[in-house]
Amino acid sequence: METFLKQLQPVCRTGLAYDLGEHTLGLSAIGCVFKDRLGGLHAISVPIPTPRFDEVHESVEATLSETVERLEIMMADDLTGT
Repeated sequence: METFLKQLQPVCRTGLAYDLGEHTLGLSAIGCVFKDRLGGLHAISVPIPTPRFDEVHESVEATLSETVERLEIMMADDLTGT
């Protein structure tokens, strides 16, 4: 359990989770989670061919983080009616 909790530390810090080919050979992914206006959880996952992961992961990370920020703003705006 201690090993698992240690593996979760970067996920908690960055909000991004990774599948580096553990689920499907040759396919990696970066994912994140966000809450809707009612508190429901939703996830976005971007699959990446493992051979291309090192080449594109920074761009995908930045785009995912920006997307979640925008979604959170949209959800907050929807609640306030703006």
